[in-house]
Amino acid sequence: SQSNSQTMVSLCKVIVGGPAPLLMPWAMKSMGLLGGIVGTILIGVLSTRACRMLLSYTDALICETGSDGQTYVDVSRDAFGDIGGKAVFGVTVLTSLGVCGAYMKFIGGTLAAVSLTPGTLLNQHLPGLSEGWWQLAAAAIIIPLNSLVQKKSFMTLAAVVGLGGVGMAVAAVLAYGFSMPTWTLATAFSGLPLITSPIKFFSAFGVLPLLFCVHWQI
Repeated sequence: SQSNSQTMVSLCKVIVGGPAPLLMPWAMKSMGLLGGIVGTILIGVLSTRACRMLLSYTDALICETGSDGQTYVDVSRDAFGDIGGKAVFGVTVLTSLGVCGAYMKFIGGTLAAVSLTPGTLLNQHLPGLSEGWWQLAAAAIIIPLNSLVQKKSFMTLAAVVGLGGVGMAVAAVLAYGFSMPTWTLATAFSGLPLITSPIKFFSAFGVLPLLFCVHWQI
């Protein structure tokens, strides 16, 4: 079991440390500030309710079976039978692979862009290295580190470092956005993309379930 501080770091890491938080500025721009705020609160409340329901059902299943460490698959098997358990297992595997793919795409694209930016260390030493090569380099580092995932000290350190790095990136994006001369609070709330551009609104809405349902709950 984790301490309260370790749990807080883990929660912050899964919320901040991934593609979804970095997509939030684009989502807010596409959905409008009003729609983005309402949508974020709505999905957040529903996700919190789902977490509490899962925890309550898991506790009940532990009391019923006397076996600790029940997983999503165990809970779904008990609730929906063997077919439900297999379905949740398959969806969990696909989701995990998708998240890993998104991370590798994000890492490769970011490092490739930095290597093309004049004045950076990567531009000086590895200029113009393709996104595919950066993805392979990242995999060569990350895959061996998977052998350390059972060590809580390593995972805590990785979470703190990742949280700090992504936190600085989010702060830089926010600072840049607020510094734009055309940005005002009135104009930010005046747009209603849900009415004027519904396709654009719902195409960006998927970032919110990705943030809460994937990053947080899983």
